[in-house]
Formats: sequence, structure tokens, C-alpha cells
Amino acid sequence: MISNKKIGITGHSRGIGKALLDALEKNNEVHGFSRTYGCDLLIKEQYDSAIEILKTCDIVINNAYNGDHRYLQTDLFYDFIDNGINDENKLIINIGSMSKYIVKPIQKYNRYASSKVLLDDAIDRVKILGHKCGIINVAPNWVRTQIYEHFKEKVYTDQPMGPVMEPNELAEQIINLIDLYYNKGINVYYYETKKVRI
Repeated sequence: MISNKKIGITGHSRGIGKALLDALEKNNEVHGFSRTYGCDLLIKEQYDSAIEILKTCDIVINNAYNGDHRYLQTDLFYDFIDNGINDENKLIINIGSMSKYIVKPIQKYNRYASSKVLLDDAIDRVKILGHKCGIINVAPNWVRTQIYEHFKEKVYTDQPMGPVMEPNELAEQIINLIDLYYNKGINVYYYETKKVRI
């Protein structure tokens, strides 16, 4: 288990972010950024304040999605990279989604899926340009979060849903990726995860 790191998590009040907070705060200094706790990243002053703290973190978990600003994760990724691109002790974990492959283009949640495509593109551009910091793009399939509750009605996809992963199960896998980066020197650049059986 990773320890003695300064970690920032966006969207830490529920779902994947909350599971990561619960697992990591025991042995690390963890800072959370969520509207539930008074940090609205859509308000410029609050975003700028959060970025100043995130720049000082060893690990940033770029998790928060907001339907009113689909560039939020991409903006945060670039702001972190602007500061930490040449620091191999820095790591950013971007929570993407496999939904980008399956959402019907005309449906409401295409906005969610397209935000993840934009994030993927930003990460790919930085990879091509080169970087010393760690960058991991995690693309889970179905995780029991608020977004999943909308998808499970099968309104937004023609694909079968399959087994759903609990947030703490995904958090455990993400922590293993952090351990690989810091303790084994392995950067798992892209990580798709799907639960195959109950």
C-alpha cells in the first residue's frame, strides 16, 4: 500500500472518488475537492484555488465529471501537466470510461462519453510530446456510481450491461497501479477494466 504521499482527489464525496479517499487517507495526506464539501470546480476562484493545492500533490486523481462543463477533466489534466510534466515523482490518474464506445450519439449521456474522448485525446497528445511524470488513464466498464444508475435502464446503450463492479473494487485496482508506478517503476499508461463474473 502506498504511503506518505500528498494526494488530491476531485469528486471525492461519492462513488469511485469516495472509495479512493477511504482507502488512501489512512496512510497519506489526502485533499478532496467536491461540490458536496464546498468546492465547485466550475467557479473560477474555487478552481484556481484547488489547482494551487493540486500542483503541490504527489498524486492527483482526476475523477470529477460535470455535465455543465465537459472539458473539466481535460482542463485539470493540462493544468497539472503544465506544472509537473518533468517531475517523475508526480503522478496523475485520469478516470475515463469505456462508455465512449457504446453510448448512442443522440442520447443525453453522449455528453459524458464525449468528455472522456476529449480526455483521452489530451492524454495521447502529451504522451506523443513526451513527459517524465506518471500518467495513467483508467477506463472502467460498469461501476456502481450515479452515472451507472442512469445507464442501467438501457436507455443510453444497445450493448448488454454485464456484471457491475463496486467502487471499492476499482479503487483497489487503481491503488495497485499507484504501487506499480512508485515501487516498481512501471507506468501502466492505459488500463481498461471490466468485471466478467459476479
